[in-house]
Amino acid sequence: MLSPTRALKLAIKAAAWATPHIQQWHRDRNLNRTEAFRHIECGNWSEAENFFGEALAERNHAAKPRIELLTGLARAQSGSGNRAAAIQTLEAASQLAASSKNLFSQSKVLQTLVDIQLGEGDFAGAEKTAIEIDRLERNLVPPSQPNIAIASRKLGIALRGAQRHGESIIALERAVKFSEQAFGAKHAETGNSCAELGAVLAESGDHPKAQKTLRRALEIHREDPGPLSTEATDDMAQLASSLAECGQFEDAVTEYERLVALGERQIGGDRKARAEAQVRLAALYVQSGRMSQARDLLLPSLNALRKTGSFTYILALEAMACVEEDFGRFKAAQEFRDEAASLSPAQSQDSEVTAEESLPVPDRT
Repeated sequence: MLSPTRALKLAIKAAAWATPHIQQWHRDRNLNRTEAFRHIECGNWSEAENFFGEALAERNHAAKPRIELLTGLARAQSGSGNRAAAIQTLEAASQLAASSKNLFSQSKVLQTLVDIQLGEGDFAGAEKTAIEIDRLERNLVPPSQPNIAIASRKLGIALRGAQRHGESIIALERAVKFSEQAFGAKHAETGNSCAELGAVLAESGDHPKAQKTLRRALEIHREDPGPLSTEATDDMAQLASSLAECGQFEDAVTEYERLVALGERQIGGDRKARAEAQVRLAALYVQSGRMSQARDLLLPSLNALRKTGSFTYILALEAMACVEEDFGRFKAAQEFRDEAASLSPAQSQDSEVTAEESLPVPDRT
């Protein structure tokens, strides 16, 4: 019979031998799931969709992990442009969450659904989903204050998309309040709510309050996630647009010149983000008739953004067309406009409206 000491030593040796084997077994067992979520984070939608399919097929999952996999699959399908399949997948996840009476899982499914609806411009559906998320989260014990704050922000976005600005402002003011309580006054999510609120206030014509709110959003986003982040750049664009609409072009230009100067000082910074800031500044130069300065910014920015086909690239093309037209190079101006029109119909349509609002052709009469 083994002594207690001898038995303990043998147990320790067995555990030391088994631990790496168990860890490797666990990694192999969860490989498809791990790879699926990794590809989601990288935006590799088709690869993510394949791995989610493999993970779902490899064994019978319990309700909660199966709901997580279905929700991830829906995100991948939506990213690939297959909205119908994404909605169908979420319906299956929602039914499973409801049958398991898991309010937390039901809310997670709806959070993915509202993002898809907002991305597709289904504002009526997004409004209903955001309200349902709020209801579910308040029924949790304890309620999830962060999720309530985010649901309020997305409700405000949906109402804004439906042109119900008054209701949107109320929802977004609540979102700012809840975000401050849940995340803190200087958290990026609080900045997101401030940015959305500022944009709606500007659209409703309350520019003084909009500019104050947008400056707060910009101050937050300059710290979290950073001065050259998409969030900070978008805040700057909204603030500059509001200032320009009030006729304060020099103030708008000053804000963007600060951003561009900061980007130029950051060695190894985000080249695409810097180019996007330069395009926004160039658009303001066009508005104020400073065509040579606009052209100096647009030429390198076009090269940096050409492969993206993004809205900012379309804006750069439209701005360059205005510059060339002002210099009397009408053929070159038309070539830039033709290239903008050759992009996807949805992008071209959106950019045409925005470009006309942001880049009026200078009056030479």
